[in-house]
Amino acid sequence: MVKGSDNAFAIVVRCGERRIGLAVDSLMETQEIMVKSLGRYIGDVRGIAGASILGDGRVVLILDVPSLITQRADHGARSAADACVGAAVR
Repeated sequence: MVKGSDNAFAIVVRCGERRIGLAVDSLMETQEIMVKSLGRYIGDVRGIAGASILGDGRVVLILDVPSLITQRADHGARSAADACVGAAVR
């Protein structure tokens, strides 16, 4: 939750039969972006797919949702991580 705000946001992500919630500070509108890999700059970081620069100049990290799911999933659900679909709820 953002300090001084009564709003709390969560992103619910489904991969196969599993669902997890990710707490977020805020929700943005849908944007087309180009994801730049950070591998050669900071190495392989689990859960981060890369970064992008938004139209207003802000740099944002892009989550690797299947990686986040498989970190929490049991061994039998790992193959479902490729079928992730996200839905935002408030």
